[in-house]
Amino acid sequence: FGVLGFWLYPGFIDLAAGFGILFSSIGLILVLVIKMVLANSSRTHQGLYGSARWADKKDIQNAGLIGARKKQGIDSVYVGGWQDNSGTVHYLKHGGPEHILCYAPTRSGKGVSLAYRLCFPKLRMQSLLISKVSYEH
Repeated sequence: FGVLGFWLYPGFIDLAAGFGILFSSIGLILVLVIKMVLANSSRTHQGLYGSARWADKKDIQNAGLIGARKKQGIDSVYVGGWQDNSGTVHYLKHGGPEHILCYAPTRSGKGVSLAYRLCFPKLRMQSLLISKVSYEH
């Protein structure tokens, strides 16, 4: 063939190039189809629709809400309750420095259960911000 091959056999070179492009294209399409099938296989995606769940005892203990001990002069705030499998209700108490947000409907006892019991009996040396947004009036 050499340098003169293209001039002596132009149809053969064009045919070889056409087959090369054809087989390369088929190979590329096959690789893409195989990758798509493997990516969309039937294996489950654990976090596909979110990972929210109800807390179990281990989660509540890790958050420090069960068995919160009173620190030096710092009281705990009741933030809820949890019923275990035996039916025993455990009060969840928060005693840390983090903020607490109480969001509940009207006349559900927010002021009596949180603000009054926490702030007024023992005027603490801690700060308190109460924002009452009311659309009743």
